[in-house]
Amino acid sequence: MLETKTIETDKKNKAIKLIMKGLSIQWLPLITIVVLSKAKIIPDKSPLLGVLAFIVLGLLIYGYFPFVKGCSRYIQSKGYSPSWGIVGLLSFVGLFLLSAITPKNTVISSEDLSEEQSTTTPFEKINLVEIFLFYSIGLLYTMVICAMPLFKLNNWDYTGFFNETSGQRTIFSAFYIFLWLLLVIRDLKIADFKLKDFIPNLKISWRIITEIAIIYTTFSISLGRLIYYSFSLILPDHMEKIINQYNPQDFGMFLLYFLIGILIASPLLIFLFQGILLQKISLKLGNKKAILVILLIFFILLLPTFEPNFLVSLFYILILSILFFKTANLLDIFVFEAITTLISNMLWFIFYDQKFNFPYISILEYRKINEPFLVLYSILSVISCIFLVKFVRNNFPKENDKIPYLKNREKLLSQHF
Repeated sequence: MLETKTIETDKKNKAIKLIMKGLSIQWLPLITIVVLSKAKIIPDKSPLLGVLAFIVLGLLIYGYFPFVKGCSRYIQSKGYSPSWGIVGLLSFVGLFLLSAITPKNTVISSEDLSEEQSTTTPFEKINLVEIFLFYSIGLLYTMVICAMPLFKLNNWDYTGFFNETSGQRTIFSAFYIFLWLLLVIRDLKIADFKLKDFIPNLKISWRIITEIAIIYTTFSISLGRLIYYSFSLILPDHMEKIINQYNPQDFGMFLLYFLIGILIASPLLIFLFQGILLQKISLKLGNKKAILVILLIFFILLLPTFEPNFLVSLFYILILSILFFKTANLLDIFVFEAITTLISNMLWFIFYDQKFNFPYISILEYRKINEPFLVLYSILSVISCIFLVKFVRNNFPKENDKIPYLKNREKLLSQHF
């Protein structure tokens, strides 16, 4: 049984590599030309642009051959006829439809595996490309394609999808995250993951979680204010836009943003990045390199936002990873996220909006509010940074430390004997 499942997993992984080859042929040249054109490296009226566009069109068509072939092998690895791979002609929509289909052979029973095999097989069954590309981009592309005709027929403003303060975008995003989460949970069940592998008990490490949450929030707010204030003197227009970027229109919208973030978005990201990605990479590269890879991934994701305090956000990811290794309970990480979010929002109200009317804050007003506290910010950022560095140094996982999943699985197995 194990050998059959391993073969099916290998088939799926090889099919995904073929799909990625097709996508790379289709999209990488196109993205490269668009970037070069936007950067004015290639002039808009240059004859070279027309030649490159013709080449890109040829590659777009040629890329369908490995892409559709990969889709055929992909759906075959799930136990269905390879002829369904023709759906791949719909590009990301077809890819998402194929990835959303549940395999005929689903669950690996841990009763049929040895103790050593049962601790590694679930992570082998999880394919990160499938979760982070097929489900995320494929689902988003499919939802937007399906929603556009509906908006057109009803004369709705479809630009609300791209408006960062739009309630329409918030609801759409929440629904998207919810569907994505359902697909991920399905795959975890197929791989024979259990909830206790991530949340072994409901006992929360209140002392350490609360202490680190307060110290980190102090650090992030104080250092963040110093960074924002410094950049407000250099790039006032850009900083004014960032400060008001996620400013809700009223308290109802704020509450909606808060609940979606704390109940859906943050738990999903923690679950995917700390619960799955961090541990899967740890099994391959070791604990220290895995944390560095996670930080690198978030660095790449945060860099295009052009927010000056993204280094503070990276420190937050580091704290989350170390806390998960220390407590081996994702529930502690969810609580940590909730506490830091709650404190940050409370302080926002105290400093900027005691009347809950969320006014637009000009850069001059922002400076005026923060200038009396710059010395205090400096002191608090230094003190809190010392505590956090000490915490990281004392609790950074060693190479021989077991990942949280293995710790929880061993406890679960020991309870049966």
